[in-house]
Amino acid sequence: MTLAQHKKKLIAVGAVVLLGVAAAAVWLGRSHFAGRINALGVDLQRPAAYVATPSLVKLSQDLVKAPVLRELLTEDFTFYYEAHEDKLGLAGAIRRIAYEHDTKLSDELLTLALDQPAEVALWADDRGAARHWALAMTRDTLAKAVQGLATLALDDKQLSVLAEVPLARFGRDKLTVYALTLSPRRTLALAAKGNRVVVLSDPGLLFDDERNPDDHAAEVLSALLSGSSGDQGLWRRHFGLAGAPGADHTLVASGPLLAFGYQHFFPALKALR
Repeated sequence: MTLAQHKKKLIAVGAVVLLGVAAAAVWLGRSHFAGRINALGVDLQRPAAYVATPSLVKLSQDLVKAPVLRELLTEDFTFYYEAHEDKLGLAGAIRRIAYEHDTKLSDELLTLALDQPAEVALWADDRGAARHWALAMTRDTLAKAVQGLATLALDDKQLSVLAEVPLARFGRDKLTVYALTLSPRRTLALAAKGNRVVVLSDPGLLFDDERNPDDHAAEVLSALLSGSSGDQGLWRRHFGLAGAPGADHTLVASGPLLAFGYQHFFPALKALR
């Protein structure tokens, strides 16, 4: 193999691995709610990476089986994300809430949330890693469960009400956004309307440090929760993807994310799918 061929192979391998890591970053993230993420320039309408999948549970398993990744990713890749502390923390929180509050929440709710179609958007943190994410999905049962959390949030140690957020697309309606603390390093923000559910990896993607909603972020949240497929497709339009998500996994990473700060060396690369 010539030096030029070796370089090309390394570049291709690096790009593919980065896509896989970005997709699996649904369960990653170290930042606790600092409330200043949007002030650092995170635009919820313009993610650095995007994943559309028919099943989050099967995503890592299918990546390992893909011919192009078979020699790069081992079964440890799948096991790591199946046993990630955030996922285990979420499962534990659901069990505890169900037990202490005598609710119908159960492990089946988590399975319902993960083993169905979903869209995930990711943004880079101040170190350039795609650790901030938002998850949008259509789930009747899960949406009803989230909308019924108000009573539980009054006296629960992990679940609380963050704020009431005005949604421009729904007239004068205000949306209750909840915080679910999984660990000292992870607090999720949960919102639901109709049959739509949105989960944010950090409340700081939507709020400032005084828990006031960012206007632009609230507008994006309103679109994601809308019953209109056109409104819901804002992430796909950002990457030039036509139509609704299909039956296959789709992974897209932007040029700046792939470039690690060296985008000026290949400005024509917008994204890699």
